[in-house]
Amino acid sequence: MTHKFLNILAAEANHFVTVSITMSDDEQSDFENDLVTAFISDSFSDTVNAWNAERRRIIAETMDQHLMPHGAKWTREWLREEVEDLLARQCGETLREVGSSGAIGELLAKGTQRIDVAPFKVDDFQPGETPAVLAVSWGKGDPQKDHITLVFLDEAGRLREHTRIDNLNDVEYQEEFRDFVRRRKPDVIAIGGFSVATTRLSLQVKETLHQTLAEDGTFANPGDAQEFSRMAITYVSDEVARKYQHSNRVADELASFSPIIKYCIGLARYVQNPLNEYTALGSDITTIVFEEQYQHLIPREKLFVALERVLVDCVNRVGVDVNRAVTDPYYQHLLPYVCGLGPRKAQALVKKIGSLVSFYP
Repeated sequence: MTHKFLNILAAEANHFVTVSITMSDDEQSDFENDLVTAFISDSFSDTVNAWNAERRRIIAETMDQHLMPHGAKWTREWLREEVEDLLARQCGETLREVGSSGAIGELLAKGTQRIDVAPFKVDDFQPGETPAVLAVSWGKGDPQKDHITLVFLDEAGRLREHTRIDNLNDVEYQEEFRDFVRRRKPDVIAIGGFSVATTRLSLQVKETLHQTLAEDGTFANPGDAQEFSRMAITYVSDEVARKYQHSNRVADELASFSPIIKYCIGLARYVQNPLNEYTALGSDITTIVFEEQYQHLIPREKLFVALERVLVDCVNRVGVDVNRAVTDPYYQHLLPYVCGLGPRKAQALVKKIGSLVSFYP
């Protein structure tokens, strides 16, 4: 495995091992003879022989004190750079192609994509439509401490309502949950959390909406199951939402809200536009673990460059609505990844267009 070389270098930095890069005696001898052949004179005289002997001594000294040490150092750094570049590219492809490989990933279907995927699509949606999302989370799932949080975002990504309920076991709370869903009519219900209790929450949500039972075990209102059948219920990868709830960005936008509400907003936004959520992370994207075995061995700057290339590739295949970027600060995070722009030019473009729009209403 390529990452083993970086592990070896890390062990050397901690004085556990010593790494030496050398040539075999035969190869070193052949290299030295080639240098001697190219350097000595072909003439025959005592003076020439004396100079040739001096030349052989110079070559041997140069090999020993300069060429071999510098060659070993260059080889070590070249190998390090090559391995780091390769592993950084692999992290980039993981960002592009597949879902998380940790505990969250076990709850996701294999092959789940992170950014190279369109927003969540409901069956009767037309291309380009964005779903209204109800994000639901039980946090850590502790019945004594954690409430079930509900956050609703409309099609434009605006926070419209949030509330919390104690549980989904009691009939009164189930009815409260159904009333919330009935009033807001989300296209998709996104579920996330910090423990395996999230699986239980998902089952409770499905039972509450799709299997409306009375206390005697019969259907209290058979029409409810049909009413809620259009709404998709899905588990959402929350690696971005976990970063979002503690980021400086959310501190500016939603300073007065609790972390769990911010987390749910992150879940809903990911469902509405996965690519936008990753681009909005900026350099914080390097704190997401794409490869558990070796990502910590890659310099952060090099990792960010590799991830940034993937984001640029995906953004340019999708395209960016410049007019929307001028008026929507959240959507604006996509603009710097358009080829030829970057952060400074994107900001200047927004300001220029914004001033023109303001001048010509």
